[in-house]
Amino acid sequence: MNLKDIIKKALENRKINPIKKGIEEVQKSIDKADDDDDIIDTGAKIAYQSFENSTKNMSPDEKGEFAQEFANSLVNKEKIPQDVAVQFINSMIKEEEVANEYVIEVAKDLPDKKIVALVGTEEIPIEDRKELIEAVTDDEIRKEQMEKINKEERKREEKCRKKEIEKLRKIYNSIYNENIGDSELVEKVQDIINKSKYLSKEDIQDFKIKIVARKIAYNVSKFGNSNLAYLSQILSVKDMKEVGIVDLAKKEYESLKEKRRTFSGEYITEMMEKHLQKGKKSDNQENKLHSTTYTHEDDNEK
Repeated sequence: MNLKDIIKKALENRKINPIKKGIEEVQKSIDKADDDDDIIDTGAKIAYQSFENSTKNMSPDEKGEFAQEFANSLVNKEKIPQDVAVQFINSMIKEEEVANEYVIEVAKDLPDKKIVALVGTEEIPIEDRKELIEAVTDDEIRKEQMEKINKEERKREEKCRKKEIEKLRKIYNSIYNENIGDSELVEKVQDIINKSKYLSKEDIQDFKIKIVARKIAYNVSKFGNSNLAYLSQILSVKDMKEVGIVDLAKKEYESLKEKRRTFSGEYITEMMEKHLQKGKKSDNQENKLHSTTYTHEDDNEK
């Protein structure tokens, strides 16, 4: 045996021996456990400790390979309950330095029931869970689980979409409230759109139109200029014409005037007059009530 073969053999032993030792420790802990729940929890805990102790000086790839072989040994060890392997695989999925692909491949060899249990783990990315579901042998179970995961995926995507819409809505609202500049507005809108993963084309176009219409209204009211040179970077001049941006900007302009009028003396006077009118009506109704009451009392005295 030459030096190269000796080194290769030593490296293999460095990995194989700790795995063998770890499996033996898991088996011993199971033999000493009192009940089924204790067997699973204790066995999984010892398995994870063996992984941690054996991989301290390993690279992420080496850790992944070790986790894969250790999980595979747990799955194929007859005297070790497969729930121990399930928990160990689950813990490896949470391990930052171990790529999921290493243990997902092992998990595919589990019985359908155990795969379904893993699929219910939220820490596993949806794509990995779909891959696991494909390994389920029972057609009915596989179909049912795939429908569940697709439903969950749609729900999650809708939640993410609403978050992205809220970012654009916040920008739309900031035009009046924060006096945001044109160049800053363009930059913020483009940044959100470029990073978006869940907004539809309709969502994006809808908010482009709203934002540009409101900014035109604000610019005209504040500076007497629409400043389309900047805003056309958000919505092209062609699109502006097609959606009737002038009419939409007019509506935004009226809304802005009303907003400003809210804090004007004209608005305060108008509201005071309305309150005074309501007060007069209330006084008249109260006088009528008193008048009616006194009339009844007088009748009783008679």
